[in-house]
Amino acid sequence: MRITIFGASGGIGRLVTKKALEHGHQVTAYVRRADAFPGTTAGLSVVVGNLDDKAQIERAVTGADAVISALGPSMAAPRKSTVTPVADGHRLIVAAMEEQGVKRLVTLATPSVKAKEDPKRLIILMPAVMAKALFPPAYRDIVGVGPVLESSKLDWTVVRIVNPNAKHKSDYYGAWIGEGKVKMSVSRENAAACQLECAEKGLYIRKMPVVFNL
Repeated sequence: MRITIFGASGGIGRLVTKKALEHGHQVTAYVRRADAFPGTTAGLSVVVGNLDDKAQIERAVTGADAVISALGPSMAAPRKSTVTPVADGHRLIVAAMEEQGVKRLVTLATPSVKAKEDPKRLIILMPAVMAKALFPPAYRDIVGVGPVLESSKLDWTVVRIVNPNAKHKSDYYGAWIGEGKVKMSVSRENAAACQLECAEKGLYIRKMPVVFNL
């Protein structure tokens, strides 16, 4: 597959990029800095640009079979900040994909982005309540991604995570979509593995699974 990865130089993005290359995919990494991936790596090409660079975003998604976004909001933004770079970036990514006829998008979020299947359970509601209280700019930014995707024509999947700093103990993870047990922690490795598997196998089309360590 030809896979474009946004946020490819971040904690989860690097793992998605590494796994995709190991699986033999042709990867286009979209990054802000030209030195994010120094040297030459077989199967990897790099496009440098910001999230408001329409032309570079279109260049990055052109010819892709799937797009993966590992973008996340800033946790250090001033409390009164109203900018939403991740949501706005997704808007341009979606527009470029629709323009180029690229259908498959797998992105990253938290349970602050609500799914139709979500029950009213404390374990699902609490992360959003805490995020809204402690990091309101990040909360607004990530929540803004939901409407962008739901109003699109894409085959999207939102892989939702909580506490991605959890220790990676095994390559086994679960994906929850409203029924059964769910845990509120996942390693970056398993979050990345879930994103790539969703892209490769066409899993959870227009769904928002919560991924967690088993």
